[in-house]
Amino acid sequence: PMSGSLFVFDRFRAYYLIGGTDPDFRQYGVGTRNFHDVFVRLNSELGIKEVDFVGVNSPGRGGYKLSFGARIVPYFFIQKRPAQK
Repeated sequence: PMSGSLFVFDRFRAYYLIGGTDPDFRQYGVGTRNFHDVFVRLNSELGIKEVDFVGVNSPGRGGYKLSFGARIVPYFFIQKRPAQK
């Protein structure tokens, strides 16, 4: 395969777990085509309208993930509070 990906889903959305593209074929856009085909299939066959890329932690790849119209939503919020006496 030139490109592949693994998604899991629940009743709310699909979650991108892992994917990869053969470096010899990256210039042909096969990774983007893979995502496109997965999104169409998730929507048409399962009615899924939201995909969670599970972060933008790969260096230099966050912009690519965000280019699909994503927004960054934190999983948790940490707030420092003074110790209670």
